This record gives sequence, C-alpha cells and structure tokens, in this order.
Amino acid sequence: MLWSDLLCHAKATGLADCGIVDAADSRRWPLFQKWLADGNAADMAWLNRYEEARRHPRFVFPQVQSLLIVALAADQPRRKNHQSPNSSPGQEKCGLFIDYATRVDYHHELRRRAGELTHILTKVIPDLKVRIVVDTAPLLEKEWAERAGLGRLGRNCLLLHPTLGSRFFLGAILLSKSTADLFEGTAPQEKELENSFSSCGSCRRCLDACPTHALLGNGTLDARKCLNYWSIEAPAMPVPDAIKNAWGRTLYGCDRCQKVCPHNHRETDYPPLALPLDTVTAMTELDFRHFWQETPVARIGLAGLKRNASLCRYGD
Repeated sequence: MLWSDLLCHAKATGLADCGIVDAADSRRWPLFQKWLADGNAADMAWLNRYEEARRHPRFVFPQVQSLLIVALAADQPRRKNHQSPNSSPGQEKCGLFIDYATRVDYHHELRRRAGELTHILTKVIPDLKVRIVVDTAPLLEKEWAERAGLGRLGRNCLLLHPTLGSRFFLGAILLSKSTADLFEGTAPQEKELENSFSSCGSCRRCLDACPTHALLGNGTLDARKCLNYWSIEAPAMPVPDAIKNAWGRTLYGCDRCQKVCPHNHRETDYPPLALPLDTVTAMTELDFRHFWQETPVARIGLAGLKRNASLCRYGD
C-alpha cells in the first residue's frame, strides 16, 4: 500500500489526519519521570503505576514495529438533548462545561474510526497484527504524534496541528510491521522533536490566561493547580482555597488556554454550554443519565457535578 492511499482511507473514515513513525525508545521519557518525581501528577496514581511502560511501545504491544497516530477533530456532533431549554440560562447564575463535554464521547468515535482504518489495513496485509489505543494504554501519545509529523508541542502542553490547532484528539494504532514494510518506502520521514516551541514563537497568551498558573512554560503543567484536574479527575477530593478562589463558573473542565491560542482560529465553533446551577442542584440520577450518558461528563457522576456546582457558588 502507498502512504497516499492510506491517507485517503483515513479521511474517508472521518479522521482529520494521521502520521506514522517506527517504534523506538521514547525521547521524552526522562522528562516524564522528572515530571512525576516533582509531584506534578497530583493524585493520578495510574501515571506512576505505569511509568516504566511509557519508555517503549513494546511494553504496550510486544509485536510493535511502528505506530500509526490518528487525529479526530474536536467538532463532533452534539447530543440532541444538549439543545434542551435547560441550557438557555436566562438571568440565572450558570456554570460552564468545556465544549467537548457536550459532544459524543470522543473515545468511542475515535476507536470506531481507527477500527475502520485498521480493517482496511488488515485486508491489504492479512498477517498484520494491530492494537488500537485511545487513552487506554501507557503511551506518550503527544511525543509519537510529533515524531509522526502531526504538529509541534505548544506552551499550553498540547500538540498544535497546522490546521486543527489544538482542537483534536489523538489515538494510536500499534502495528507489527515497520513503515518501510507497510508502505513501500512512501511513508513520511520521522520528524525531530524540539523544545523551542517554534509554533508558539514569543506568544505567551495561554500562560497569561491560566487562572491558577498551572502551565509551567516548558510544555508541561502542574495538575495540582489545574482546574481540569480538580473538576474532572478529582471530583470527590477536598479543594484547596487557592483553587476555590479561581474556580469561577467551572462545572466541567477549563479550556482558557485553548480559547486564547492563535492557532485555534475557529473558536466560535466551540462555545461552552451554560447550565443554571439551580438545575444542577435539582438534578436527579435519571436526569443526569438522560442528559449526560455517552458524553465525557458521565465519568464524574451526579455527585461530582453537584460538588462542582457548589464550588461555582463559592464566595457568594
């Protein structure tokens, strides 16, 4: 198969882009180790548990010879019930959900489309072995995506794609054959990693926009200060006063660093959902399931959502 054919198949499945790179040792693994040692992972214990596995993709898939990195644009369809009257806030005090929370869970969409692409590959190459990974295995996805040519790391810790900005999701298809064996020498060359933030230049808008100064300026963040961590990953933990004071209208997630990024020039396509806090307070388990099933918000549960709503009232 030619690489150009694979790209056409990827676009036909609804993927925005893809790149490929031969498997090797991670070059950013030592930096990841230091990031963990400095406590920046907060209480996300699974990051420490699988630290060693991120050193090489073979710890995830022993037969791996190459990684096909796929990108899905963030503007996936919204669920119909997110157009309900309850999302029209009027004069009531509202909390906000980051945009992707109101759309079909990207894990399912990305895995489905990666599966379609894998089916095409295995039809052409019957002895090919694969493993699809969408946030389900210890890979340093952004490093492999950068090496595969999908973008450059930004100061906001996200990969900046030439046309998608940072508004996309990454998945990986681990393959049992090398790029040369798969694509007859037509696959693109691996890109060098950089730490100069060439896509950012002198821009520091994301650093200035972060209300808790969680971004460290070196392409990483301190999760202990991040509103995404506190509102999504730690919905049952006591919240420090410094975080409470910066909480604002956060019901689920924070994407201020993406909204101000010049690479994200289509921000009108990503409006937040505003929901009255009284609606959240009165919500039942049945309401919650009806409104949030099959979206990322489901993972924090009704109790987590109500806890976040109470923090939106902090200081009232």
